[in-house]
Formats: sequence, C-alpha cells, structure tokens
Amino acid sequence: MNHRHLSSPYISHNIINQLSDSFSSDEGCRLLSGIVSDECKVLQDIKKILEKRISFDEQYAKNLQDLTTSTHRVIWPVSREVFSQWSHLATTMSSNAEQFRTTIL
Repeated sequence: MNHRHLSSPYISHNIINQLSDSFSSDEGCRLLSGIVSDECKVLQDIKKILEKRISFDEQYAKNLQDLTTSTHRVIWPVSREVFSQWSHLATTMSSNAEQFRTTIL
C-alpha cells in the first residue's frame, strides 16, 4: 500500500527557528542587508528605465503632433484622416505617459 505524507501548507516551527537563527547572526544580517541593497538597486534601475521609456513616448508624441500640425498643406482627404488619427494617438500617448508618471513613478 502506497502511503503519501501530506505536507503541511504552513512552514514548520523548526524551519522558522533555523531561519531566525541564521538571520540573527552577524553573517545573516550582512547577507540580508546585501539582498535588500541589491533589490533597491534593481528597483532604481527599473525606475530609470521606465522614466526613459516615458521620455521616449513623450518625444514621439510631440514629434507626431508636430507632424500633424504641418499637414495643413496636404489636400488629400484620406491623408487628413490619417493625420487626424496620428494627432489623436499623440494626445493619447502624452496623456498616458503623464498618468503613468504620476501613478507609478
């Protein structure tokens, strides 16, 4: 007969005590401090990448908006519709970038 040992969904007290002992030592504290420091560096790098992405999106939106404002010389009705869509896209991108900056960063 095959008996399975059902594992508890909770961490045993023995494991908790071992972790507590490990991190209460000087070496454990040093390791934990290093991990936290590395995590902070990674988060700062992610923030820089996101800020750069927002900057690119805003510049692209500005360039797109500048392009659409200079289309008054184009007389083709189909082109005007495309330029109107680009203008809307530029406005949406700028708005989304600003919203992302204020809510996430």
